[in-house]
Amino acid sequence: MNKERACLMKKVVRIALWTCFSVYLFIVLKILFLDARYRFPVEQIRYHVNFIPFHTVTDYVKALVNGRIELDTVLKNLVGNLLLLFPLGCMLPCLFLRMRRLGRFSLTVLLLILSVELLQIGLRVGSFDVDDIMFNFVGAVVGYAAVHIPPFC
Repeated sequence: MNKERACLMKKVVRIALWTCFSVYLFIVLKILFLDARYRFPVEQIRYHVNFIPFHTVTDYVKALVNGRIELDTVLKNLVGNLLLLFPLGCMLPCLFLRMRRLGRFSLTVLLLILSVELLQIGLRVGSFDVDDIMFNFVGAVVGYAAVHIPPFC
């Protein structure tokens, strides 16, 4: 009886996790692609690309010091990028056995983030920013680390 009950509980938890993962993916896709205020013209792509690490962070700090931007805007963008993929880092290892290895997880998440950044610039609904890649990756790895504290996964 206990074995059957444990099996049932495991199925219920798995279904709940898949449901949460689906809702999470919908929200992330909405934030990244559907909440864009406008599509910028192709001629402006160069203004929406940053390959210099911490350039955006530095710009935010300078604008904050000069009073050209509010603290909540800076926090929303920087902390938001950290938190955006934290749930992904928590859920992927629990849903997919192969994602329980840090190397495979890291490569998968990095390729996913890079694809999203390229897709945003290709669709002209966002920017390609190496800072976003770094912050999203750190957020996902922190989520990964959080579920690897026993007894979660």
